[in-house]
Amino acid sequence: MRHPIMKVKKLSVVFLLLLLCAGFFVTCSDPLTELGLTGARTLNQRSRTQLLSEMTEKECVEFIIKKGVAIPPMFANLPNLGTLAKHLVNVVEANPNYLNTHSSRIMHDFVNSIIRVVNDYYGVTRRNTSRNTDEPYVLKHNLVRNHSGQWVSSGGAWHISYDRYNCYSYAIGITNGFVEPGYHSGSENLFGFTASYLAELVEADLVSLGYSNVSITSIAPDPLTLGPDENLICVREGGFLIDDEIISTDFHFMKYNDGYWYHKPGNTAPLKYLHHPSDGKVLNNFISEYVWNVEISSFRDFYGPFGFEGVRDDGFCYFGDIYYITYSMLSWLPPVTIDVDKFYLPAPVDAFTPHTFIFTSQYTGTVTWADHNGVPLGSGAAFAAGIQYTATISLIPEPGHTLYNVSLNFFKVDGAATSNAANIGVITAVFPSAPSTIDLVIQGVPVPRVGAVPVKTINETQYTGTVGWYPKDPVFNAGVHYTASITLYPKANYTLVGIDYNSFIVQGAELTSYTITNVHSITALFPPPLLE
Repeated sequence: MRHPIMKVKKLSVVFLLLLLCAGFFVTCSDPLTELGLTGARTLNQRSRTQLLSEMTEKECVEFIIKKGVAIPPMFANLPNLGTLAKHLVNVVEANPNYLNTHSSRIMHDFVNSIIRVVNDYYGVTRRNTSRNTDEPYVLKHNLVRNHSGQWVSSGGAWHISYDRYNCYSYAIGITNGFVEPGYHSGSENLFGFTASYLAELVEADLVSLGYSNVSITSIAPDPLTLGPDENLICVREGGFLIDDEIISTDFHFMKYNDGYWYHKPGNTAPLKYLHHPSDGKVLNNFISEYVWNVEISSFRDFYGPFGFEGVRDDGFCYFGDIYYITYSMLSWLPPVTIDVDKFYLPAPVDAFTPHTFIFTSQYTGTVTWADHNGVPLGSGAAFAAGIQYTATISLIPEPGHTLYNVSLNFFKVDGAATSNAANIGVITAVFPSAPSTIDLVIQGVPVPRVGAVPVKTINETQYTGTVGWYPKDPVFNAGVHYTASITLYPKANYTLVGIDYNSFIVQGAELTSYTITNVHSITALFPPPLLE
């Protein structure tokens, strides 16, 4: 859906002529009334004279530059820069929550800047909304790990470390940076994203990192012929298909291991690919049906994390030759001491089933639970309200990593008192008593009545809250739709954890939405109040 714009009310021909004769200009207000509960009446309302998508390509480039967007050097002389800029502006205009999954740091930052300026233009605050539904998307070409460590087609897990590295770092096993090919050899990517050029930058990186026997080919090697100390990765060029024209903007890497290809689209979760990279057929001489990373899972952007499985719908595709790189591992390199001190482990909540597996880029771990008396929580059993639970996490380092030199009490688990011995991967996390989830029917927000004063705060048994109203009338007036923005603060022994989006009910409201950003916000749209 496009960003909202002003809607000129329909006027009769006679009245319109009268206005023109009088020299009046027809204006209007409240440009966001088409947004509904995704932002109507709660966003910054600013009148706009035109949609950004109505601008020419040249005007789009001038607009983003004026707003402070830096044009990457490799795009500065791009003949179709205007086409690319207009396409990205249109995509963000149509979807303010556009998911930027580019693997190239250059392109990732460029797109993030365009997302920011387009949404600023419309006064839209990006919503950190879940894309999970009653019938969630099921991955068709990939699998993703869930919180139990199983490879599944839906319900992927998220870890904060995924933000820190892209597909290239994942492929070569150095997961401490969101970097371009050439980074490790001091070479700057100046000439774009053709796979053959990127493969040469990768070769320079691998040599600089101390690897040997680096080989590049566009012919897919037989993985069964790899030696025990050999690695195999591949790279392909990607870009936007716009009006039958392809614009190169990105790359993607995969790595081979244990009979499967694995990859990590941008800053999303790693995936197990269910095909060979060369599977598919070529269309239009250069655009293929290779799925590669059109599917993503457990996306997190610079506004925060939310669960998601789905496909890219922005006209992006992969094309051109695939280049394969083999190289020998260096068995003499010492393992690296683990330096990721945090991992995702949800705190106990009444009626929730505990997580029994954790993972990061540097280690995995099994989790066992016991109550305050030391009684183990049985398999499949749920937490109970008011009981204190202790998690014991046993870590297994990933290849190339070690627990040696890990310091005393190095590891941290949010919401728990955590301890571990030095050089040991057994962690004890003691959580406070499990809270109960608050009731879904919100109390303390009465239906608007003509002449009544809008309530500004609520104080119920399970929570307190603040209430903002639009319009901001001192008393409710007849014939006006009022929207309440409610922010809840759970009291002791209660929580909002685990409540799905749009689950709350506000009595008397026509529509209710529930979003999670830095706070838990409920938006309720009421019908016009009636006279008593």
